[in-house]
Amino acid sequence: MAKRFLVATLILVVVFGAVIGFVAEKPVPHLLSAGLALTLSLSSIAGGYVANRWAFGRSPKVFMATLVGGMLARIAFIAILLVWVVTHLDIPLLTFFICLAVSYLVYQLVEVWTVNQELKQLRA
Repeated sequence: MAKRFLVATLILVVVFGAVIGFVAEKPVPHLLSAGLALTLSLSSIAGGYVANRWAFGRSPKVFMATLVGGMLARIAFIAILLVWVVTHLDIPLLTFFICLAVSYLVYQLVEVWTVNQELKQLRA
């Protein structure tokens, strides 16, 4: 699991860095913005993965409650941090939101794929 997230993070860092380096006149604020977005999305996904991993061995009711509750908690966590970022930080917000959306989508895909692979192993 950690290897997949590490590979995804490295790919995102390289892609974001290359795009920002070529497009932005002053890349440092954009790189900081992208780094903050990556950190936020990775921490959210990692927390969800740990909770879901804990729930794997439990009853289906506990697993679903953990899954849905974790999703709601992560949405609330991100919403609160988004409000804080917009109101308190002077960073390029467009870069932040684009990087957050792309990285969150990539991490969600990695998480779903990882959970699917682990469920297949449990059934075998």
